[in-house]
Amino acid sequence: MNNFYFTYGTSETMDFQGGHIVIKAETEGEARHRYVKEFPNKDGIAHFAFSYTEEQWEEFKAHGLGFNKQCHSIIE
Repeated sequence: MNNFYFTYGTSETMDFQGGHIVIKAETEGEARHRYVKEFPNKDGIAHFAFSYTEEQWEEFKAHGLGFNKQCHSIIE
């Protein structure tokens, strides 16, 4: 299983304001499907800001980018 990170901005239309969740899945497509199952689309739109692979997430951390430190949930 791989970790995929879904981040949130400050808009009240998002499922959370700030922070991120982690979804464990084999592929990014599976992670997105699991996201929509856990957090059903509103108005036909999934309400998160960006999604990242574990490799991308680690690269951000290596560069000292400390945004989205709060983890709201881990979906396995």
